Amino acid sequence: LTHLSNFERCGVWLFDKNKSILTCKNLYSSKLKTFCAGQQIALSAFPIYFEKIKTLRYLSIPNVREDETTSAFYYAYLKDHNINSLIHLPIINNGEILGVLTLASHKIREQIDKTTCLELIPFSDICSNWLMG
Repeated sequence: LTHLSNFERCGVWLFDKNKSILTCKNLYSSKLKTFCAGQQIALSAFPIYFEKIKTLRYLSIPNVREDETTSAFYYAYLKDHNINSLIHLPIINNGEILGVLTLASHKIREQIDKTTCLELIPFSDICSNWLMG
């Protein structure tokens, strides 16, 4: 997906059973050509972000530092990972959000084309099908 979307990072993050923590299950960096996992993010620290990700079909943010949804998240996680733009797509099964498919870029983008986001939605559906196996 990193090559298809022209974003440098792609990850699958899943909620714990209480929906209070997102845990990275697999994150690929095309720049480093590496995979990692295990990072965790508590929902209580970023309520605006988590409310939006639970209610929108996708979240696209061209500049994470300036957007109210991710500005607090920027200093706690995104800045350390040089993430400046992102697309997050909820992974949903039977109406329940299981996690998030993330695409992140080191570049600040002028905008993120809605068509790009819509074209990526089937990949979050594939993640859902894969998780429910």
